[in-house]
Amino acid sequence: MRRAPLGDVLGPVPLWGVVAVGVGGAVGRGPVGEGPRAAVARSLPALTTELTSPPGVGLLVAAIGAVTLLVLARRGRGRDQLGIGVGVLALVVVAATVSGGVALRDEAARAGVLPRLAATGGLLPVELTVVAEPRPIARGWHVLARVDEVAGTAVRERVALVLEEEPPALGERWRATASARPLPDGGYGDWLAQQHARVVLDVEGIERLGPGGPAARSTEWLRSRIRQAATRWLDERTGGLLVGFVTGDTRLLPAEDRAAMQATSLTHLTAVSGTNVAIVIGGVLGLAGVLRAPPVVRRAAVAAVVPWFAFLTRFEPSVLRAGSMALLLLLAGVRGHVRDARHALAVAVLLLVLLDPRLAASLGLLLSATATAGVLLVAPVVRDRLPARIPRRVATLVGVTVGAQVAVLPVLLATFGELALVSVPANLLAVPAAVVAATLSFVATALAVVHVELAGWGFALAGPGARVVLLVAEHLSGRGAAIDVTRPLTVVAAMAGLLWLLAATRGVARRVGAAVTVTALLLASVPAVTGSLRPTGLTITAIDVGQGDAFLVESPGARVLVDAGEDGTAARWLRQHGRRHLDLVVVTHPHLDHVGGVPEVLRRIRVGAVWALPLPTELPEAAEVWRVAAARGVPVRAPSRSTTVRLADVTIEVLHPPPGRPYRFARSELNESSLVLRFHHGGARLLTTGDIELEAQRDLLASDRQRLRAEVLTVPHHGAGTTDPAFLAAVAPQVAIISAGEDNRHGHPHADTLAALDALGAQVRRTDAEGTVTVRVPRPERGHASASLALPTGSPALAGLPRAGGARILGPEAGGLGLPVAGTGVTRPGPPAASGAARARAPPAASL
Repeated sequence: MRRAPLGDVLGPVPLWGVVAVGVGGAVGRGPVGEGPRAAVARSLPALTTELTSPPGVGLLVAAIGAVTLLVLARRGRGRDQLGIGVGVLALVVVAATVSGGVALRDEAARAGVLPRLAATGGLLPVELTVVAEPRPIARGWHVLARVDEVAGTAVRERVALVLEEEPPALGERWRATASARPLPDGGYGDWLAQQHARVVLDVEGIERLGPGGPAARSTEWLRSRIRQAATRWLDERTGGLLVGFVTGDTRLLPAEDRAAMQATSLTHLTAVSGTNVAIVIGGVLGLAGVLRAPPVVRRAAVAAVVPWFAFLTRFEPSVLRAGSMALLLLLAGVRGHVRDARHALAVAVLLLVLLDPRLAASLGLLLSATATAGVLLVAPVVRDRLPARIPRRVATLVGVTVGAQVAVLPVLLATFGELALVSVPANLLAVPAAVVAATLSFVATALAVVHVELAGWGFALAGPGARVVLLVAEHLSGRGAAIDVTRPLTVVAAMAGLLWLLAATRGVARRVGAAVTVTALLLASVPAVTGSLRPTGLTITAIDVGQGDAFLVESPGARVLVDAGEDGTAARWLRQHGRRHLDLVVVTHPHLDHVGGVPEVLRRIRVGAVWALPLPTELPEAAEVWRVAAARGVPVRAPSRSTTVRLADVTIEVLHPPPGRPYRFARSELNESSLVLRFHHGGARLLTTGDIELEAQRDLLASDRQRLRAEVLTVPHHGAGTTDPAFLAAVAPQVAIISAGEDNRHGHPHADTLAALDALGAQVRRTDAEGTVTVRVPRPERGHASASLALPTGSPALAGLPRAGGARILGPEAGGLGLPVAGTGVTRPGPPAASGAARARAPPAASL
């Protein structure tokens, strides 16, 4: 006889799961070690001290509540008689358990040997073991390890470190000399805390002591064979994606493809989760059916394979969620309960968070759980709302795609601030191909156990499906509009559209949803429509990118972006405000707060050309500019001083830096070597200065101070105190723009710089105080007429700026741009030098 449905047995477990995630996420957000004890506890006995500590309070409440629940449950004659009070008490127990668990880990992290080393400084010998799969990052490899010994003292503390060379395998043991530093602030530090890392280690003199245990070695052996087989007949790009389908290992997948998949919400395909677990279980059951194994053997095989697969994929949160659900449903079937995936999801999340409270703040678990909830709850409703003429399978696919995207929307908006609408068609196109490719890849993985060559042919059969996914990501990345928290009307439109989609076919709610959606979309499109219109004169917009620069210079015929901040903020602003094409992107110098956002601009905006100097730097984002530009077919040019370019109705003068490396011994060579440009349009002049400091400013004053005069100035180095008042006086701006982050740690802008600008009578506009600022460049005041530029006619077209004859390069050093000048070919400089002989001396501008 079958028992009651699982949902009736579990009752309010879904609510418990939500409370556990909410409490764990809120408590676990702070830095490790937060939560000071109450002052009164300091004077009480040790027991009271422990009980009044954050973990003590939480766990004490949880224990008392749990005992009370057991007593009430035994005394109650039926579940319905227990009342609301018991339900509330259960929620308190869950919340107290989670918060106490988080606080307990924080206490342990604060009291460890390595946190004390981070506080006091110094170098000590350590022995450590790699406990997680190394992850590729821009600077090399991110490694999580457990320190087993510090200077002969046994410990057990988890740490994070970055290695530039090939990473170690899971389980490997090392010896090294290390110093420690606290976890960084912000999202990266929060993520490290979620991985239970206590400090960041800087290591030197690494010595390998031995491999990992048998389990780690066997899975590493299989992962290596999978990578070999996937790239036996396929390129690393396609094979790397197939490897990601199977194990979640994306080390072979180029960064450009990973970024494109993220922009189109396709990263879930390589975040091993429910689909992968289902394929594995399906394969096990299929093999068991062929062998005619009895039900007990089949269940045992599934129960053994799921944990093994979780280990193979390195216990990713999404795999833990999917594997837990699978085992719970298997247990429900064995116990005779009606299997209910919705409640299995709630129980799986609850158990995982109770076992590891910091998982509540794990983006992987949140996205996996919410997407699964959307598939289970929203997808059927969406499918039933679609017209009956749509084939059932297509309607189901649409329902699953929309349901998952709707469910993850709050998480994505809270984390990244936006969700591209193109993610829906991208998933509709890519997911079917990915499922076929993943299924074939799992078959090939099984073959890889016995024969790599044979497995390579299996992966080759899966190659076309992977290529479809890559093509979809590549061609849809950066296209279309987005739901963005900085544009509340887009969020309103999304919520109203969801109401229209899920409401009853005939009803007031559906009509209201439709009306609000249309109205919000029309209002939200106003900035994009008006932004696409060209200004009537020369304007500059300082895009608020925080602590960094991103200046958009526009005229009726040209559009130039000077720097792009450190992340994708500038690219998002440009798209939101209708700037889908840029004639030129200028990188003044390769510091993160200027160049970091340029690759994203190149991915999401059509760009005619890039100006960047090959200055010596190890910044990965600087090299990425060249890689992304090459992939997009955007030429990269290195302008030289004294070059003058006419771009449609705007003339651009390159005033700085001089050729060679005259600032190699300066306090900051990169700052002093910033590109300084003067824009002219109809007599109005604008000077952009990057981060030049005192040496470069004095050289500019000594060369030709008359060429510095401009009506609008972007104040050097975010208004730092490294600006010479004489330089500001030579420019004599009517308006001075300072781009800096609110309450930044550098103290920008400096009071002395503000005082010097005030003494000149300049109007100061600041992004840290006003947000994004737009200024129309005025014409010169009387007595400061703009000196006319002698611009010859008939000069060759500016390569990379396709404006039908509207771009010309002029001046004696035109060849230094790498542009086609009469009688010369086209040259293109390579990426910036990073080390060795390439650092010793930069080539002269004329040879770039």
